[in-house]
Amino acid sequence: MALRCPRGHPFTRVPSRMVAAKTLCPTCKGRAPIPGVNDLATTHPELAASWHPDRNGELLPTDVKFNMNLEVWWQCSDGHPFHLSIAYRSRQATPTCPVETGRQLLTGTNDLATKHPKLVKDWDRGNNGIGPEDTVPGNKKWSWTCSAGHTQQKTVLDRKRAGGCTLCAPEDRVAQPDWPSTPAHGKKIGMHGDPPNIADSQMEPKELSEGPSDG
Repeated sequence: MALRCPRGHPFTRVPSRMVAAKTLCPTCKGRAPIPGVNDLATTHPELAASWHPDRNGELLPTDVKFNMNLEVWWQCSDGHPFHLSIAYRSRQATPTCPVETGRQLLTGTNDLATKHPKLVKDWDRGNNGIGPEDTVPGNKKWSWTCSAGHTQQKTVLDRKRAGGCTLCAPEDRVAQPDWPSTPAHGKKIGMHGDPPNIADSQMEPKELSEGPSDG
């Protein structure tokens, strides 16, 4: 039911709730946004500055409050569009862009194919069910199949460290291994170019046995 309070504020109310509500007008009760008083542009101007200029239709920061669970479009300083609720953004101690942090996919910017074009040459689309352009780098294990036919379940980080298939020689992998060829502790990389065993490098040297005494 469309109503208007004595102060002239328009609002709607379900008839069954009119009796239970002590204050009918949500604006008078402080629950509705009042431009210049409790709207997002007034209470959180730094968030309002990242309001997307085109994707929210006619909705403006002056039309909403900071604690609304309404999901709207934002745009970071680098121009990345993203979709989050107003309340969630307001609760962040330091508002961040989920595209930059890898929490939201923006194809062509932070997808796996864009971030690691060499690694995805081994991407097994059939086993993964999606393409590398449809996901962001993360901790999930994916299926990879190299040109030699080796299929492995590895995370993107594992694949990046190895430069590709760990069953192939380093020179046959799709990318360069993400570790130095000569580790600082002096241990040589194994036959397949796998990362050095740090635990082994930290073992204490064995004491040399004493030879026979000169008597």
